[in-house]
Amino acid sequence: MHDELKQQLDKSIPQHITLTEIKKEKILQEAQKAVVYKRSSQTSKLLPAIVGAAVIGLSVLLSYPYVTENGQFTKGSLQEVTIPDQPYPVLINAEYNNQEDILIYTDAERVYSYSVDAKTETVLTEAEETAKISEVTTEDEWVVWSELAEGSSTLWILNQGSGEIQTIKDIYASDLNIDGSMLSYLEIGVENETPAYKLLNLATLEEPFEHVSSGEGADSSASFEDGVLAIPERVTKDGQTTTTVFVYNAKQQSKIGEFTFPYEAAFNVTLSDGKIFARLADVNQSYSVLAYIDVKSGKLVEIETPEFWEYAVYENYVALSIPEGNSNTVKLYEIEGKIVKELPALSVIEERLVKPRFTEDGKLLVNGEGERFSMYLQNPKDID
Repeated sequence: MHDELKQQLDKSIPQHITLTEIKKEKILQEAQKAVVYKRSSQTSKLLPAIVGAAVIGLSVLLSYPYVTENGQFTKGSLQEVTIPDQPYPVLINAEYNNQEDILIYTDAERVYSYSVDAKTETVLTEAEETAKISEVTTEDEWVVWSELAEGSSTLWILNQGSGEIQTIKDIYASDLNIDGSMLSYLEIGVENETPAYKLLNLATLEEPFEHVSSGEGADSSASFEDGVLAIPERVTKDGQTTTTVFVYNAKQQSKIGEFTFPYEAAFNVTLSDGKIFARLADVNQSYSVLAYIDVKSGKLVEIETPEFWEYAVYENYVALSIPEGNSNTVKLYEIEGKIVKELPALSVIEERLVKPRFTEDGKLLVNGEGERFSMYLQNPKDID
C-alpha cells in the first residue's frame, strides 16, 4: 500500500514543486494514519506540510476467534473493544484513560467518552455553534480539548472527578499532552509571534514555563512523561539538518539538556524509561532506524528491527507497523539490548492493525481494520 500511495503522490505533485524523499515520507505517513481533522492553519506554519487527502485501504474480511455473547472477545490479557455507530476516522484518534477505564475521542462536533467495562458511550461536550473541536487528550481525571472558531480559539479543561469545566479563551493551542496535573501545549502566536511550548497547571491555570521555538519546526510532536518534557526541533547548520531535542524538568522548570539525533528527520520522538526514542531517516535512505538517546549518558543507541513504518514504545516494549503482504500490520516486540524479540500477543487477531500507542501505564492500544473497526488493548507485562 505504501508503494501505491507513493505513486499517487508522485502523480499529484505539480511540476513546479519539488519534494525530497523525506517530505514525501511525511505526507505518506499522515495518509497512512488516516488523519481527517486538520489542526489550525497557524499550526501548519510550524509543523511539516501535509497535502492532499488521507488515503486508507481497509481490510473488511475477518474471522473472530474466541467470540463471546456480546460479540467481543478476550484472549488472555488481550481485550477487544468495539464501539458501535462511530466511523473509523473518529476511532483512529481515540485515547485510553486507564484511571477511568474509558476511551476519549471526538468527531469535531462532540467529545465522547466510552466506558470499556459498561460498554456505554457518553457525550461529554458539544462544540459551540460554528466551532470545531480540533484535538482532545486525556489522563487521570483530566480531559482537555481545543475548540476552533472563525478568528478565535478556546482551550477547554474538564475535571471528571468534580465535573468542573474551565476555559481559556483566545489561546491557539495544539500538540496537547497531559502528565499528572500539568498540560504541555504548543501555542501559535496570532500576530506573527514565534510559536512556543508552554506548561499549564490544570488545577490552578498557572503557566510556569515557556520554551520559544527557533522557527525551523519539527517532524514530531513533543513528549511529556513523569515530569520530563522533550521538545524536538529541526536544526540546520552548515547545510546539514539534524534534530535537537530540548529536555526539561517540568516540576523544577529547569533544562536537563539538549540531545541531537544525527539524521535529517526524527519522527515520533517519545520519552520512556529515561530514554528519548525516535524513528530516524535520511533523505536518501529507503528504511527507518529505531534509536534512542539515554538522557543520563547522552549515548545514542540504534536498535536492530525489521523494516517498519510506525512505532510506539513503553519501557522495553515496542510495537512496530511492519510489512505484511501488500500492506502492513502491527506486531509487538520486547527490546533486548540492541535487538527486538517478537511477542505473540497480537497473533490471534487476523485483521490489519494500525496506529500503535501506549497508555501512561503501559497498555498498548491499536485500531483494527476489520468490518467492525474494533480496537484492542494489551498490557505486555500480562503476557503469559
